[in-house]
Amino acid sequence: MKYTQKKFETHDFLRIRDFLKHCLKSSPNLKNWFIDRWNFCRYWGQIMHNTFEIWPETVGIWEDEHKEIVAVVHPEGEGNIGEARRAK
Repeated sequence: MKYTQKKFETHDFLRIRDFLKHCLKSSPNLKNWFIDRWNFCRYWGQIMHNTFEIWPETVGIWEDEHKEIVAVVHPEGEGNIGEARRAK
């Protein structure tokens, strides 16, 4: 299976939200970002840290050949490295 990285676009926000939800549902023991953390990161944390405008450039999305998200990397905007998630 081939995976490709794509640039974050505004419509991807909801796709990533759904991906995180799916990961949590399919692997309840997996340490996962909940939907509220994803929303907080984008619409509170990024504004608070003055990184709202550049944040989309820091989000990594990988898709399979069916354009399904298989992995996401995104920072919180606090200068830390961030976390990675992948589908099972």
